[in-house]
Amino acid sequence: MDQRLLSGPPAAAEDPVRLRREIAGLEQELATAREEARQAKQAAADSIVAIRALRKIIDPIYKATAMIMGEISRIAVEDVESPTESRQGHHGLSPKWEMMKEKLGHREAQIIDALQHGGMTAKQLTPVLHWDIKTVYRVTQKMKDAGLLLNEGGKFSLKEL
Repeated sequence: MDQRLLSGPPAAAEDPVRLRREIAGLEQELATAREEARQAKQAAADSIVAIRALRKIIDPIYKATAMIMGEISRIAVEDVESPTESRQGHHGLSPKWEMMKEKLGHREAQIIDALQHGGMTAKQLTPVLHWDIKTVYRVTQKMKDAGLLLNEGGKFSLKEL
C-alpha cells in the first residue's frame, strides 16, 4: 500500500495550529457579540424606563390637549345652527333624546350628552368621556346599529328623532 495515503494530507502537521488560531478567533468574536448583545439589552431596558417616565409626564398634557381639540371642534359645529337646535333652542336636548337617555344605559346617555352640541370623532370622544377607545367604538357602534347615531366621515352625531 502507498505510504502517502496512510500519512494523511501533507499539511496535516500545521492543521492543529491553524485550528487553534481559528478557534481562538471565533471565541473572541463570540465574546464581542455577547458583549454587544448585553449592551443592546441594557439600552433597550433603559429606553423602556425613559419612555414610561416620559409617558407619565406627558399623559395629562395629551389628555388635556385632546379635550381642548374636542371643544374646538364643537365650537366650529355650533357656529352653524342645526334644525334640531332651532326646535329646542341652544340649550339642552329635545324631549325625545331626554327620554332615550332614560331608556338607554348609562354609557349611551353619556354619548348623547357629549354629542348634543355637535359631531365628534371617536378620538375626540375618548378624553371627553374618559373611556378607552375600544369602549367608545363599541358603544357608538351599538347606538349606530340601533339607528340613534350617524357616522359621517368618522364623526358621530345624534340622529334626528
